[in-house]
Amino acid sequence: MSRVLVTTARMWYSLNTIRILAKHGHQVYAVDSTRNSGGLYSKYVKERFLSPPLTSKPREYIDFIVDLVGSRGIEVILPTFEEVFVLSYYRHMLPEKVKILLAPYPVLAMLHDKYHMVRYAEKIGIPTPKTALLKDFDANEWEFPLVIKPRRSRAAVGVKSFTSISDLQQVYPTVNAEEYLVQEKLPAVQYCTLGLAFDGELRGNTIYKNIREFPEGGGIGTNRQTVEVAEISDYVKKIVKSLDYTGFIGADFLFDQKTGKYNLVDVNPRMNPGLFLSHTSGVDLPGMYMQLLHNPEKVFQRFAAAGNVSYTIFLEIGWFFSALFKRRFRKLLEVLRRSSKQKEDVWDWHDVKPFFVVFWKMLLSAMVGPFFGGEQEFLLSGCSFDDSLFEKPRELIELERENIAV
Repeated sequence: MSRVLVTTARMWYSLNTIRILAKHGHQVYAVDSTRNSGGLYSKYVKERFLSPPLTSKPREYIDFIVDLVGSRGIEVILPTFEEVFVLSYYRHMLPEKVKILLAPYPVLAMLHDKYHMVRYAEKIGIPTPKTALLKDFDANEWEFPLVIKPRRSRAAVGVKSFTSISDLQQVYPTVNAEEYLVQEKLPAVQYCTLGLAFDGELRGNTIYKNIREFPEGGGIGTNRQTVEVAEISDYVKKIVKSLDYTGFIGADFLFDQKTGKYNLVDVNPRMNPGLFLSHTSGVDLPGMYMQLLHNPEKVFQRFAAAGNVSYTIFLEIGWFFSALFKRRFRKLLEVLRRSSKQKEDVWDWHDVKPFFVVFWKMLLSAMVGPFFGGEQEFLLSGCSFDDSLFEKPRELIELERENIAV
């Protein structure tokens, strides 16, 4: 068995990863930049560490990781969030003996930029919403409603919807038009995926639909159900193959009933909340990650079947109050309609402390988050990626030029 370092342990799916790896017999270490990180307090963690924030101090972060893997004899790093960008950029600094599944930084950065991701998807024949940079917006070429969103964001942070040009004109001066997209607004029928790829082949994948999201109206899924959609599976495979991609990959699609198309709106080159749902559906992605590092020829494709459901109780509570404050009273009963087959993805009678740490973090985000730019911004403080601190590699510049030329 291996000594494994799980990074950004605050995510509940990081906690799931820690538990799964430990039950496979691995010795698990965990790191994050905040003490309010549920995974750090799991009984399955041999040792926990506090790192510099990768958002503002990426070089100090990678120096810390390099020292850590050396001093503790870490054999495998399993990243769970946007540290993938930092680890990939500085991969040459990691000891050769340390194993990790990561795509090259230019590929990760291109997918993280929603503008270039959309251009790339168009190039390889995947449906997307009509998209342009906000700076190039011409009202004569668009119909309302539409949305604007940051080119690089997560968890629907910064997404704004508009029904008229006058509404958009009021907001336009307050944002950087070079760093925002404008997109046609499609029906909010979202499908998400989480998969693991190796050398351009999708080895494991789960497609799921968010039944509810927090905040109510759009955000992180609080209740999820697996589905089977052949088109979505084919699109993810196409992305993975065309980029010779390796690592975790999640994609978001919006279904347009008028056209019958699944439109790609986001690709996250990392893990996401579908991890536990994948595991309960028979797709053990952390276990597959370890097998791919040691015996890739023995790992066969495994895709989740439809009908499995998981939920995150503290996010469900957040959804309840979000709906309550918005006076969506008819929706409140939804949270009570839960069958015994649904599985909660944080609570574990054998490992209770992380649940209360995660719950405390969520309460803090609800209470003080608005003073720090928003609940999601507070929750992700110190672990989100800021590309402005990195010199753009020549390979990334070439990728972007090819996308624009489409």
